[in-house]
Amino acid sequence: MAYGQTAVLVGGLVHVPIVIAILGFFNNVTGKRHRAEMALKAAEEQKQRAIKEAEDKAKAKADAEAKAKAKRDADAAKKAEELKNQQKDQENG
Repeated sequence: MAYGQTAVLVGGLVHVPIVIAILGFFNNVTGKRHRAEMALKAAEEQKQRAIKEAEDKAKAKADAEAKAKAKRDADAAKKAEELKNQQKDQENG
């Protein structure tokens, strides 16, 4: 027996919220997983940025210390040369 047009429309309208609820459930399940994956990825990227920043700071500090040491060594060598020249001048003069 065929269903009347009203019964078909009412049946369709009744099933629309059910279909929406099912799709909403799947959206929540996959959405939570996606958000968790994105949060994990963001945390990993932040960790990598922090590591790189720390490495850059350490390298900059090491470079600055190396420059300072080279300058001290150059100053010490210059001062030693001046003292050597003064001693020669005193011996000669």
